[in-house]
Amino acid sequence: MKHVICLLLLLLSGFGWAQTDFNNYKPLKSAGPVPFDFATPTRDKIRSAQKDHLKELSGKEKEIFIEEVNYAIDELLKSGQVTFGDPVSNYIQSIGERLVKDDPNLSGKLRFYTYNVNEANAFSTDQGMVFVTTGLIAQMTNEAQLAFVLAHEIIHYREKHVLDLFDYSTSNEKFSYSEKVRLFSKYSRDNEFEADNKAVALVYAAGYTPSEINMTFDVLLYSYLPFEELVFDKEYFNNDWMFVPQKAFDAERSDISARSNYNDRLNSHPNVAKRKEELDKEIAKFTDWGKVYNYSDTTFAEVRNICRYEFILNDIYEGNSTDALYAIYIMEKQFPNSRFLGNCKSQIWLDLMKYEKKDQFSYYDSEYYYGGGYQGYSGYEGNISVLARFMNRLPKEGKISMGLRAIRDNFMRDTTDSFARELWEKAIEFSAYNQTFDDVSFSKLTFKHAIAKIEKEKREADSLKAIESKQEYKWNKYETIKNQKSGFDVQSGIDSSKFYLYGISDLMNDSIFKSRLEHYTLKMKEEENKEDELFEMTDEELDDYYTEEYETKLHIDLDTVLMINPVVYEKAGYRTIDYKKSDELEKRFLNAMSTISSSQGITVKQLDRSDQKNLTSEDYNNLSQLMRSMKKRAEERGINSFMLDGEELKMLREKYGSNHVMLMSLEHQYAPNIYLGNGILYTVLFPVGLVYFPVTLLAGHTTDLQVYVMDLKTGELVIDQGYYANEPASKKFLELRFDALFNQLKQAK
Repeated sequence: MKHVICLLLLLLSGFGWAQTDFNNYKPLKSAGPVPFDFATPTRDKIRSAQKDHLKELSGKEKEIFIEEVNYAIDELLKSGQVTFGDPVSNYIQSIGERLVKDDPNLSGKLRFYTYNVNEANAFSTDQGMVFVTTGLIAQMTNEAQLAFVLAHEIIHYREKHVLDLFDYSTSNEKFSYSEKVRLFSKYSRDNEFEADNKAVALVYAAGYTPSEINMTFDVLLYSYLPFEELVFDKEYFNNDWMFVPQKAFDAERSDISARSNYNDRLNSHPNVAKRKEELDKEIAKFTDWGKVYNYSDTTFAEVRNICRYEFILNDIYEGNSTDALYAIYIMEKQFPNSRFLGNCKSQIWLDLMKYEKKDQFSYYDSEYYYGGGYQGYSGYEGNISVLARFMNRLPKEGKISMGLRAIRDNFMRDTTDSFARELWEKAIEFSAYNQTFDDVSFSKLTFKHAIAKIEKEKREADSLKAIESKQEYKWNKYETIKNQKSGFDVQSGIDSSKFYLYGISDLMNDSIFKSRLEHYTLKMKEEENKEDELFEMTDEELDDYYTEEYETKLHIDLDTVLMINPVVYEKAGYRTIDYKKSDELEKRFLNAMSTISSSQGITVKQLDRSDQKNLTSEDYNNLSQLMRSMKKRAEERGINSFMLDGEELKMLREKYGSNHVMLMSLEHQYAPNIYLGNGILYTVLFPVGLVYFPVTLLAGHTTDLQVYVMDLKTGELVIDQGYYANEPASKKFLELRFDALFNQLKQAK
C-alpha cells in the first residue's frame, strides 16, 4: 500500500512537467508568484519572528540571533543566485513534501529553493527554508540520494540544530557573507549523526531503496571533482583541419586523493567512513524497503542536466575555462548538437584569446596561468588533469589558433545563429589585436598535407645527395630561425609541438577572413599611432592631455539610467555590520540619489530590493542577470571578451528604455583614533587638545563610494570609479557627491 501511495504522488508531482530544450538551453529563472520569503522586508521578518523555540538563549541573545540570521539569509535571497518556481526548485519541493507528508508539524510549512552555485552543499534555516545547490544535484546519480540530503536537512530544522549556529551567525566580525552561508551547513558531530540516523526513517517512509543512501556520502566526498570521471579523448580537438598529436597529452593522470577514513579529530563533521558505519546500523532496523524506480528517473535526469548546464555557465562566469571545457566535453556525449554548448565553448576560447593592452600587466601569458585562474595545473585530480596540463602548456599563439578553429567551426555549423556570428567576428578582432598572432607564421597546409609535402621534398633532396656531398655546406642562421618559428623545415621535418600552426590553413587561404583581419589590423595601427603621438608631445601638452582625459572620463551623455541594488553598509567595527543603521543609510542614500538625479534632469529607473514588496519574478530574474553581468565586468576589467549574456542585455535595454545600468556601493564607518595615550596627551596639552581632539573625532569617519556603469548596448563597463573621504555619510555629503557625479555623467565626450 505504501508503494502505491508513493507512485500516485509521483504521478501527481510529475503532471505538467515541461521538457527542457537542451540544444537551445536558456539559463535557470524564477517563475510564478514571489514567495513571502523574498517579498517580506527583513525588518518585518524580525518583528514577526517567533522566539518561543529559542529557550536556550537569553533575551538579548534572541534579538541578536534573529537579526543576524534574517539579514544573512535575506542577503542570500537577494544575491541573484537563488531561484524559486523554476523546474529545479519545484522538483526539490515535491520531494521535500513527500518526505514530510506524514508529519502535520512540517507538511506544507517548509520552502525549498535552488541556490545556483557549483559548490556541493545543502542547508536549512531557522525560518523553515531549505537550500540545495545546483552543484550538489549535478554530482548525484539518482533521486534517492537527493531525497536523503533533503531528509537530513529537514531533521536539522525539526530538531532545532540551527540554534547551535548562534556563536557562528552572531560573530560577523569573523566571517564574511560567503563564509556565513557555508556555516549554515556546519553542525556538531552529534547533530550530524542524529540528522543522518533520523533521516533514514523519512527516506524509508517515502519508499526509496537503502543502497543509495550510503552512496550519498560518496557524492559529497568526491564533489570537488567534475560531475563525471571520463577519460579525456586525446582526439577530441581533431577534425579535418586541426590535428593535435597524442604526445601533447602525454602527462599522467593525477591520482584522486580523497579518502573516506580520514582523521576527523579536529573536524566538526565526522568522517565519511564513520557516518556510513552508523547509518548501516540504522538502515538495518527497517524492513520492506522500497524501490528507487517508484520515482521517475527521467525527471531526475532532466533536473540534473539543468544543474549541469548551470554548472558550465557558473564556471564560464567565474573564468574557470578548463573546468568548463571538460564539463562541455562530458555533456556533448549526450547532446552532441547543442547550440548552447557550442556557443559556450566559443565563449571559453574567446576568453583564452583575449589580448592585453600595452599598459596592462596580466598573468594571462604566464606559464602558470590557465583556465581563468592563477593556479598550478597540479591542483586538478583525475581525468581532468590531463586536459589541464595540455591547456597549461599551450602557448598564447596556440590558444589563438585553437580558438579560431573552435569558434569558426561552431559558426559554420549554423550560419543563421547570429550570436555564433558575433563570436566569430570578435575572434577575428582579437587575433588582429594580439601581439603574439602573426598570420605569416601559420601554414596554408593542414598538418597531414604538410607531412606529405615535406616527405616529397625529402625524397627530392635525397636524389641530390651525391651532388650536395661534393659541395661545401653553407650555414644560414636566418633560415634556421624562420624554420624554428614555423615548425617546418626539410632537414628536421615537422615540429609536432607546434601543431597549432597548421590548424587554421583554411583561414590562411580565405580572402574574407584575411580582409576582416586586415580591417582590424589597420584599426589597431590607427590606435597605436594615436598613442605614439603622445610621445611627441611636450610636458605641458601631456599635462593638458591627461587633465582633460581625467576630467572627461565620466562623460557618457547619460540621460536615462537603470539603477539596481545599491549595496549599503554601516560598519560598526572591523568586518562588523550594524544592520539597523545600514537600513537608515540606504534610505538616505536612495533619497539623495533621487533628489539630485531629478534636479540634474536624469531619469533614474529603479530595479532594487528597496521595492521588494512590488517586485515580480521577472524583476528578480532581470536583477539576477544584471548583477551577474556587472560582477563579471567588474572582475574582468580591461578588454571585454564576455558576450554570452549579450541577448539578455539587449532585451533588458529594450524593456527599460535605457542604454546604461548603474550599480553603486556605499560603506561608512566611524572609528575615531582615540586611545588612552592620546586622550591623556590632549588633556595635558589643554590648548592643543581643544584643536586636535575635535579633528581626531571628525577624522574617524570614512566613507567609501564605488560607482559602476555598464553600457547595455556594448556590454562594456564604461565607468569604474571610487570615491573615498574622511567625511560622515550625511545627507549633505551624499547630495554633494551625487551632484558632482551626475553632472559629469550627463555630459558628452
